Amino acid sequence: MTSKAIQYLYIGDESEAEALIDQAINDYELTDWSSDNSYGHMQHARAISLLADLQNSATLKVQSIQEFESLLANHSWTDSGIADINFEIGKSLFHIKKFEEAIEKYKKSLEINSSGIVKVFLSQSQIELNDQAAISTIKEVDVGSLMIK
Repeated sequence: MTSKAIQYLYIGDESEAEALIDQAINDYELTDWSSDNSYGHMQHARAISLLADLQNSATLKVQSIQEFESLLANHSWTDSGIADINFEIGKSLFHIKKFEEAIEKYKKSLEINSSGIVKVFLSQSQIELNDQAAISTIKEVDVGSLMIK
């Protein structure tokens, strides 16, 4: 349902997207997770984060951070999964203007998996703190790797 909501965002229908994301969150919360479905938990956290973006809600962003942190604590993940979760936490921290904490999470992600998009977000956080390291960070990004193919 969240992917359908994203399609509505592409065509500019934020209200329908928001309704679909809200429904997806409710569906995730009504699901029996006793089978320890890590993918479902990840989608739930991402849906909360996206709804927070649409509603400009710091409260929902904090909730998404807690959900992502719970994922790290309660599930076994591949290194790539851990990198992705740290990136998601960093993005949420960025949106609530906790730039130093966001930088820590981006760096944790990059320690595991070098990613151009994570470097872009890291650079943005560094810029927010007037950190001159932002210049060298962004220079490390291979623009070709960010292009949609």
